[in-house]
Amino acid sequence: GYTNRVGRISQEGLSEAFDDWNSGEITKAQLDQVISAWVNGERVVEDGIYVVTIDSNITEDTVLEREPDGMPAGDQVVYQMQDYIGVPAELVIEAGVAIEFQQQAGIDIKNGGTIIGNGTADEPILMTGTLAKRGWWNSLLVRTPGLQNSLAHTIVEYGGRDNGCVRVRGDGGNEGLLELSNCTLRQSGTYGLTLGGGGALRGDSGGNTYTGNRAATVYARTRNIHTLSADSTYTDNDGDYVLVESKNVNGEGPDETQRTWAALDVPYRIQGDFFNINNLELVIEPGAVFEFSQGTKLFLQNGTRLTWSGVLEDGTVEPIVFTGTDEQRGWWDGIVIN
Repeated sequence: GYTNRVGRISQEGLSEAFDDWNSGEITKAQLDQVISAWVNGERVVEDGIYVVTIDSNITEDTVLEREPDGMPAGDQVVYQMQDYIGVPAELVIEAGVAIEFQQQAGIDIKNGGTIIGNGTADEPILMTGTLAKRGWWNSLLVRTPGLQNSLAHTIVEYGGRDNGCVRVRGDGGNEGLLELSNCTLRQSGTYGLTLGGGGALRGDSGGNTYTGNRAATVYARTRNIHTLSADSTYTDNDGDYVLVESKNVNGEGPDETQRTWAALDVPYRIQGDFFNINNLELVIEPGAVFEFSQGTKLFLQNGTRLTWSGVLEDGTVEPIVFTGTDEQRGWWDGIVIN
């Protein structure tokens, strides 16, 4: 009862075992067995688990099937990634599939590749580690602009060895785009989600949960924080904030380019010297909170139109807050409207 879908002890299972020992339901010897299996990443349950190993790049269009040929009926398929797997092709992951990653392994969607992972509420996709430890494996990296790139109803856990369980960034002048909906990104060694340069969430992304991550909930840049959704949950991480690297944000005119910074359930924490908002309409929703690191400055200039209101449609006051990461006079440099 302490194992996950791939037959290994999970963090939740370990906590449950301690609770059962404290309540007298299992002995100390049984608890020690659970701890040993967790520490060593043992597959405690073998029966009913059908393992398919993947140890080289996926260069042809591929479907990771829920019921591959040769698997006994009723088994749980587990695709084991044994390296950092490059995918310059279309990769489809069916609902109910489990993928486990060996240490430092990962998936890299690149060179025109596409990922389509459409789990369901009843049969979510699971991406986990061969050891239930933060940062055990690397990441799912998406660096292509494919309009089909999507993950839905997917649990991604124990990754983020370098920079996020899921990473989205540009490559070679192209954007990196991913639709992320109803997913859980948890127990990362760094961030749950990283939106790097040229990377963004697209379309109907939202309804996600970022929790239990070591560094912060999300790492993003001022150029792409408008793609984060207010209907996602960002709490219960070691750092409960979205870490934002300050970069200039440029538009093609306030009537052509609009950026909305949503009110999240955690603050945006801005780091860097200063950044400019140029030639666009900037909308900030009521209740949004921005924490600025020491010496940071926000410039609003060159045709920018500001639409900021701390009042909801029903008249309820939810102030927009600009503050410092330290409650000290003069900690940050302020807002310049030019």
